[in-house]
Amino acid sequence: MYRRFFIILNCLLVLFFCGCSDKKETDPLKEKISKEKLADDFRIFRKIIESGHPSINNYVSEKNAAHILDSLSKTITSSITLREFYNKLVFFSNKIRCAHTLVALPDPIIDSLYNKPVFFPLPVILIGKKVIVNTDDELTHGTEILLINNEPISNILQKIAFYNPVDGHARTTQTDLACKDFGYQYYKYVGGYTSFSITIKDTLGKVKEKTIDAITLDELRSRESRAYYYDPVDVPYSLYINDKSKYALLRLATFDFGSSNARSAFEDFLKNSFELLSKKPDCNNLIIDIRENGGGYLYECFLFFSYLTKAPFKEYKAVDTKIKRLPYSEFLSKDYSEEEIESINDDISNEFIRKGAFRYTYTDSLITQWDSDKNHFKGKIYVITNSKVMSAASYFATLVRNSGSGKIVGVETGGGSHSGNGFETLEYTLPNTGLNVRFPYAKLLYSYGSSRGGSGLIPDYYVPDDDSSFMKNNDKQLLYILDSLIKR
Repeated sequence: MYRRFFIILNCLLVLFFCGCSDKKETDPLKEKISKEKLADDFRIFRKIIESGHPSINNYVSEKNAAHILDSLSKTITSSITLREFYNKLVFFSNKIRCAHTLVALPDPIIDSLYNKPVFFPLPVILIGKKVIVNTDDELTHGTEILLINNEPISNILQKIAFYNPVDGHARTTQTDLACKDFGYQYYKYVGGYTSFSITIKDTLGKVKEKTIDAITLDELRSRESRAYYYDPVDVPYSLYINDKSKYALLRLATFDFGSSNARSAFEDFLKNSFELLSKKPDCNNLIIDIRENGGGYLYECFLFFSYLTKAPFKEYKAVDTKIKRLPYSEFLSKDYSEEEIESINDDISNEFIRKGAFRYTYTDSLITQWDSDKNHFKGKIYVITNSKVMSAASYFATLVRNSGSGKIVGVETGGGSHSGNGFETLEYTLPNTGLNVRFPYAKLLYSYGSSRGGSGLIPDYYVPDDDSSFMKNNDKQLLYILDSLIKR
């Protein structure tokens, strides 16, 4: 059975890593690296992941994980490109099913790509099963992409979905996320092109073939910032009150407030917002829009929830790790100072107590209990989610829904609803390739978590986008709440 698995895996990898045409342009990921250096990096990668990752066997058994790693190691039989090796590591990291586990290209390589015109130039979005152009650059928004370089785009999405890890089992959320960063992920998969042959269906339903020129990564990011559907926000949070229809809309695009000033400003925003709402008893519906919120600091997640809950709550049920000191600290990123390494080691040693063989748990006394804020919202609460809701944002939505504080409208989140690994993240650098490996050293078991893991947070009201809402730029989820739940 294992021999058959090994043969199938080899065949898949050959197909997965093959190039497509002579239109390719040389790029930094095509650099070939010797078998000896790659084998050394793979050995280090394996040792780091197996010794330090807190959830490596949540979704793949220890036996199967070892078998996959053994099989991948056996495919390194000669010098191969950095792209091929990178994809092997991502192939395994995706098996762990942890949205916080990433294999990243070296920063110098990413920086070198910003001025290389080798990227697919059209930002796209997944609407139903269609991949739709999401700006008016070169093609009208709403144009459907059918083929790129003679390959069905549905096939391409299936192949690059693994670049988008989610908490829990593989799901369609990953292809949705692949669309949101399609140009860059397509480059990582097949390499750079000077132009692309595409087959499209225009907004009148006519099928056409076109050739479009590649653009730089800098130009691609600029186009993505002008996406047609869901306008980007300059300010990460806002509050709108509709006195006539008796509802408030609070938009929160992130929990990632990196400076003390930014965090203080967000705390003031919440305090002022809920003081204002407490003085408007007729405003008895609160809509919280966290679409596109990829998470951030858990403290802000709990702070926000304290304004929504009627009862005290604990930050987590439990926090577990499998280490007592940082493993293989000699391979940690050069950004870590000796003092930081020792500080983390002290924290792990002092804050975690033995739970079993190679398993330690966070001391109960360190898990904070929050009280409901005196100005907590007393009306009905609706939270809008989409596939980009991750980490602290997914936990926030889980707290709201599973505590009975509110209802969820939208689609399944990319982040989990039972547990997650959003603790302190470690970053290692493989010495020969410079690839970065990132993962947290502890697993969080959520308060009010769903009874079983393996999925994102499933909404109470499943309301996906469709062709009509996209073309009219209508906010389907918000309109559903206003028209079907609040009933203005």
